[in-house]
Amino acid sequence: MKKIYYLILLSLTFSTLGYSQDLIYNTDLPENGGYNGWKDGREPGNTLETSRNRNIIIEKGHVIFPEKTRCVNLTILEDGSATILPGTWVLLEEGNLITNDNLTITSNSTQYGAIYVEGTSTGLLTYDLYVKPGPRSQFISAPLFGENFGDFATNNNNIYEPYGTTTIKRFGTWDKTSGTYLEWDTSNSSDNAVLFTPGVGYHAATASSDNILTFKGNMITESFDLPVFHTPETIASQWNLIGNPYTSYVRARTIIRNNSDKFQPIKSGIYANNGSYWIVFNSLSEYKIAPGQGFYVAVLENTTMFFNKGMRSVASDTGGDDFISGRGDIEEEEEAVPYISLNLSAGTEEKHYTNIYFTDEASLGLDEEFDTSIYGSNPSGFTMYTRVAESEENSNYKLGIQAIPTTALENSGTAIPLGIQAPEGQQITIDLKENILDANAIVYLEDTKTNTWTTLNNKAYTFTTEEKLTGLGRFVVHVTNEERLSIDEDSTFETLQFISANHSISIKGLLEKNTKLSVFDIQGRLINSTTISNTVNEYQINSSNYGSGIYIVKVKTPAGKNIAKRVILK
Repeated sequence: MKKIYYLILLSLTFSTLGYSQDLIYNTDLPENGGYNGWKDGREPGNTLETSRNRNIIIEKGHVIFPEKTRCVNLTILEDGSATILPGTWVLLEEGNLITNDNLTITSNSTQYGAIYVEGTSTGLLTYDLYVKPGPRSQFISAPLFGENFGDFATNNNNIYEPYGTTTIKRFGTWDKTSGTYLEWDTSNSSDNAVLFTPGVGYHAATASSDNILTFKGNMITESFDLPVFHTPETIASQWNLIGNPYTSYVRARTIIRNNSDKFQPIKSGIYANNGSYWIVFNSLSEYKIAPGQGFYVAVLENTTMFFNKGMRSVASDTGGDDFISGRGDIEEEEEAVPYISLNLSAGTEEKHYTNIYFTDEASLGLDEEFDTSIYGSNPSGFTMYTRVAESEENSNYKLGIQAIPTTALENSGTAIPLGIQAPEGQQITIDLKENILDANAIVYLEDTKTNTWTTLNNKAYTFTTEEKLTGLGRFVVHVTNEERLSIDEDSTFETLQFISANHSISIKGLLEKNTKLSVFDIQGRLINSTTISNTVNEYQINSSNYGSGIYIVKVKTPAGKNIAKRVILK
């Protein structure tokens, strides 16, 4: 009788909402009344014609949701169950979720399942979270709350055991006092009693035989404040390990913007580790953080981080391994800020990358809102960063993200110092990991040691380190929307010589009539330009008004062949 009354109540509730033609799944439906278990053949989907404006009721049997499902309310009765597969999402745009501990969300090494509930969630859920095998830890956050560690460890006998015991687990919180990760012990009643709470970050590792950690608990659907701390007397004074508290993706930029006054200067961002190196996101980053992913923030004082439920999103394009990021396809997405991502590889293995964004809200100097420093040097010995394009008092910051104005592409562009740390004897490749600038924008890499320029838009730069690289001084990135610094690499002009002496720059060799000569400073700004009126074997450029430093001399023939050479004026 209870079950009949419950079904009548549900029907009355849904009818009062004004929705019709509920999608009902029941494997006991008669053959002529059901199609693959769905009454009248109506199955879930992503559009208004299928389930977007309808309720889904799973009465009996197991449902595996298709790639994208939108609905109003989702109810799973006691005899029913459902699974959301990796890379699949369910979106309840208006309504509520009711489960009976019979909805499972799954993930794998590259994709995460997600569910977004605008209303309330009633009942327990299960989230199968992929965690890489030990001994190295991964940063995670519990996607469900209310479960204690003792029950969690009992349900997951595959947590990595670092010391050969069966009680100490590679799982725990970050201890700010010692600057170490706690490893909880199932023989310790205090450790067993710790409850998973929304937004708290943990480190975890699994045994190689099974990489899934199963969480059972409640879903949070509301906004909330998470306490974070700055305790100067501790080793990790400013750093807090937190994470995504929701079963859906969250927008990194929204977390940062909602808490913009709480971060340390030039650390206004989210610091994550993908298993190989540290990466950083800030208010310009369009990345989304997957369910169960942990990260660090650096705060000014004891305060709270505000998690707004409006930061949630489902995502259909995911990638990566430990720290998953993706771009979603919900209508309210913001337009991406143009940027380039420079990638550092050793051999065939990606080691690090750094991003440069282009927005008219930024300057060529240090912008605390948009310029974000790296976390620190990577243990691998490979690190890449930039320094502010315009030298100033605080120019020594090593930036993982730098923002410059869009106008920096104009008038011969802008030069940005590029820092690289790498061991000796390594084959290094520098290329563009991503480039969403205008098609006319050109990105050059200058190697001041070899006097070479490479157009990264269509070619990577590869070299072997003859000595350990320790940072700045060798490489400069030039960005411009003009071809003033372009180089025709098929024409080396080996007979031309560039000599600086006696307040002049001499170019020796055959120079045809109408050859154009241009001089740029190291920032890429045009200093002088002239066109030769007659064919000559030598031409002198008066440099008496130039200051000491490095200059680039470009020669462009009437046939369009180019060469650019670096000269030093003392």
